[in-house]
Amino acid sequence: MKFGSVVISGAKPNAKLVQANVERSTEALEQVTAKLAKPGVSLRPKKGVPRFSIAENEAGVFIRRLDGRTERGRLVNGVFEVID
Repeated sequence: MKFGSVVISGAKPNAKLVQANVERSTEALEQVTAKLAKPGVSLRPKKGVPRFSIAENEAGVFIRRLDGRTERGRLVNGVFEVID
């Protein structure tokens, strides 16, 4: 194989090794495809890390979940302010 002025040479892999790698890559692709085909994401809660979502039918209102508490609020100058 040649890249510009660099030449890389090596022994050709045997057919058995190539077939084994094809099977392994096919299995890996099937696993990735199954994960990518499933819609949505899963976020695990971590202590001290808030999770935000949008309040449906309420413009500008967000829901914050933090350490077992759920609060509604707005972002004012980039800071979450509770409204309830």
